[in-house]
Amino acid sequence: MKNIISFLLVFVFAATLSGCDDSDNGISPLTIDWENVSKVSVTHFLSGQISEWTINDSQQLVDLSEWFNGLTVNKKQFADGESPGDADGGEVYGFSLESNDFSFSYGIYGPAECYIIANGEWYKVKNPSNPFTKPN
Repeated sequence: MKNIISFLLVFVFAATLSGCDDSDNGISPLTIDWENVSKVSVTHFLSGQISEWTINDSQQLVDLSEWFNGLTVNKKQFADGESPGDADGGEVYGFSLESNDFSFSYGIYGPAECYIIANGEWYKVKNPSNPFTKPN
C-alpha cells in the first residue's frame, strides 16, 4: 500500500506542476553541471513496484550525464488533469542529484511518449531512450 501511495504522489506532484501552453523549439533548456555531481539517488516506479538505488560510480555518472545531455526536448504544458501523469500506467524514474540539490523525473508513457519533469515544467522528449538503469 505504501508503494502505491508513493507512486500516486509522484504523479499528483507532476500533474500539479502543469499548465496549458506548447513550445516546439527542440532545444533543451535543461542544463546540469555534471562536473559537480558525485551521487545520484534513483527511484524507479513500475506497475506499483518501487526500486531505489544510488549511482556514485564515476563511469555510471558519466553514462547518466551522456544519456541526459543527449535528450532533445520541447517544453510542453498541459491543462489541469490532462498531463500523462494523470492517467494510470507508465513508468517513472526519479533522479535526485545530491551535490547540487536538483531533481528531475523521466516518465515513459509509451514508446514515443516520454517526458522530463523538472523545475515544475514538463518537457516532451523528441528522441526517447531508456535511462540509465539499476546496476547489477
